[in-house]
Amino acid sequence: MTIHTYGKLPNETIGNYISLRYERWLDYSRFKCSQAGLEGEEVDVLNTVLLDILQKDEKLLIDLYKKKRKRKGIEYTELDFFILKTLELNITSVTAPYRAKRKVIPRGDTDLRKLKIAEKIDTDEEDIPALMLKQFRLINWVLKGLDLTEPERRIFEFKYLLGNRLSSSEWIGPESIKTRYATYHSVLSAIHHVIFYYGYTKIAPQKELNKRELELADRFVRTHKIKTRKSNNLVNI
Repeated sequence: MTIHTYGKLPNETIGNYISLRYERWLDYSRFKCSQAGLEGEEVDVLNTVLLDILQKDEKLLIDLYKKKRKRKGIEYTELDFFILKTLELNITSVTAPYRAKRKVIPRGDTDLRKLKIAEKIDTDEEDIPALMLKQFRLINWVLKGLDLTEPERRIFEFKYLLGNRLSSSEWIGPESIKTRYATYHSVLSAIHHVIFYYGYTKIAPQKELNKRELELADRFVRTHKIKTRKSNNLVNI
């Protein structure tokens, strides 16, 4: 994912097409999950597949989108078949990335709305699956750009990306539960300030940055030169 023009990536046409087709792909994911004994995991596996695909070469995605194929009189794109094939592979193959992750890590149920970073969602006007995917990508984009220590990254990914509880016995690091909570919320605070700084959320952070959070946010802003969505900076980073 190219960070310098985040707001336009992936290609807007691809992004719109994903929003348009999301529910159809979700139906397919639900059907395959029911066959494979993975009921209730259809959203998780679909989002996992889409996040992986969205990080592939943009030219590849555009080429797949432009190639059309008809089936039973209905026109589809090669992108549809690519995503459906990847979905089926991740659901049915025991060696596929999703199934391999599932063997050792419980399925995550992270609700972005609980992070208090995402905008309020109007269910009558917004395409919720597309909006949630966009929010997930935005937070993940900032996360990848933060100059975190190895423990900071592992703790945040354990909770946010993998959906585990910070008190879970699955944690294998030496950090105490208190340290895990403090570290997670510190990284989350830095991410929130960065997103607010660039104008991607109107929800202002509730507390000022501590020394470590300020260091992370400041370094991110200094090394990621993108056009902000507001004329003035509303946070001191």
